[in-house]
Amino acid sequence: MPDNFDLIVIGAGPGGYVAARRGAQLGLKTALVEKETRLGGTCLLRGCIPTKALIHAAEVWNLCRAGARTFGVSVEGATFDWARVRKRVQMATTKGSKGVDLLMKSAGVTVIQGTGRLDGPGRVQVTGPEGRQSLTAAKIILATGSYAAGLPGISPDGNQILTSDHLLEIDHVPASLTVLGAGAVGVELACIMQSFGCKVTLVELLDRVLPLEDPDCSEVVEKALKRQGMVVRTGCQAGELETTASGVKCTLKKVTSGTSEEVPSGRRGAAPGYEGPGPGYGGREAGQARFHPDRRFHGNHNSWSVCDRRYRAHAATGPCGQPRSPDSRRSRRRTDRAPAKV
Repeated sequence: MPDNFDLIVIGAGPGGYVAARRGAQLGLKTALVEKETRLGGTCLLRGCIPTKALIHAAEVWNLCRAGARTFGVSVEGATFDWARVRKRVQMATTKGSKGVDLLMKSAGVTVIQGTGRLDGPGRVQVTGPEGRQSLTAAKIILATGSYAAGLPGISPDGNQILTSDHLLEIDHVPASLTVLGAGAVGVELACIMQSFGCKVTLVELLDRVLPLEDPDCSEVVEKALKRQGMVVRTGCQAGELETTASGVKCTLKKVTSGTSEEVPSGRRGAAPGYEGPGPGYGGREAGQARFHPDRRFHGNHNSWSVCDRRYRAHAATGPCGQPRSPDSRRSRRRTDRAPAKV
């Protein structure tokens, strides 16, 4: 017999666990379904938190290596220990995940480990370590988040061709690295590796780095990357990848001219590290799910998706830790625009 709840949330990232906690606070019998053994989602386990911890470590290393001289301080014989850097990152993610777990317990949320799938109106099927179980609820929230996606013809192997997830688990700093994609994730990881002595080539298909940001921001960032010694190739498309015993050879094709050049990478190269769509639900194939943020899910009048599918994790919750309502952006008073008339 299915377990009955008032609310089921699929996904324990920032959008999911906040929605589950809020539902429990409002008196709903709430279940939170998460396929990982730890709570927190991509943001906490493989995204924002670990990368920011690495960036901080890189800043400290750069300061000890050269930047301290600006303040009249000399740090002789400074070195870094990559194993200890990774250990600190793991401590940060573990602490955060335990904090989320404590929040769920204190709110009375039932946490169920397993992969959730819509099995009809008001029904969720969970496949986990204890087998399959069926859940029913009056309301369902989809907060499936994202995963590292690939490019056509490029298959990450976790050894020489990596996703952003693989790169965060790497056990050493490679001699060289080619990063395909100069969005927020690609630029962030490229900066980290470059700071720790890796020779990085950053490749972007469009005509500038951070193509989703303002052009003037892209210009400033690209100049900063080049000052670090990074090689930046914009307007280039990755062609054939040749894996050898010594590394990976990536052929880049200039989009406008059609000319090509070969970029060798060290023992481990990087595949694209951007965030793609999460697994499909309700009979859809994985990678094809298209949920409408803040809207009811395709005719299932008791199912919603949180807006982190489109606006990233920080927009999945309100400023006070409460889920955003469909009208929250429209109803919020704008104070950053001057009126046309007074």
